[in-house]
Amino acid sequence: MKRIFNIVLAFAIALTLGVRAYAVSDEAREKESAAFDIYMAMLTEWCPDKDNVSDLAAVFPDYYGGSYINDDHDFVIQIVGSVEEAVADLSRFIDTDKVIFEEVRYSWNELSAEADRISAEMRTPGTKAAETVSTVGIDGKNNALLIYTSGDLSGVTDFENITVVNTADKAAANVAEAAGGEAQSAPKTGLCLSIICPLAAAIALFMAKERG
Repeated sequence: MKRIFNIVLAFAIALTLGVRAYAVSDEAREKESAAFDIYMAMLTEWCPDKDNVSDLAAVFPDYYGGSYINDDHDFVIQIVGSVEEAVADLSRFIDTDKVIFEEVRYSWNELSAEADRISAEMRTPGTKAAETVSTVGIDGKNNALLIYTSGDLSGVTDFENITVVNTADKAAANVAEAAGGEAQSAPKTGLCLSIICPLAAAIALFMAKERG
């Protein structure tokens, strides 16, 4: 029960982070409630041990690329490969009519494995990742790796979908702002925290692996 409560709490945080500037309508609340029910059904199906339902215990299928709630409050499930086959499988345990399906390049398992690999290299002296990467995670909405870096990423990863945050630019902006000057805008990352809902890493908005 405690694990379920933690999952519920994490999902609520994922939905409410990034405060919106407008009131959420009853229809939007109903959609987000339905999204939560669908999410829980998926997670329960993918956890071998039904007494231990958690994102960390789930075995995600290879067709699953991630999921999020879009600006219209609809639940979007990202699919790798045949959408028809994925929908046929998902229809066994969720109402697929309440879901928008989106074709993407990478599975959640692929993104997670690559983030883990880069994270390991970050802790290995002499590697490019150790020299330039400060944080690696997953940008769930954009089906991409999320990398905070102070340099170029050549030699770090061959993945093509990457959301990059330049930490050097962010540091310069912070210094300027602290000195009372005009802070320069950091590059836009395409990461919309208020609508990302990946189904792994404690349903955090992204799975960050910081240097230990």
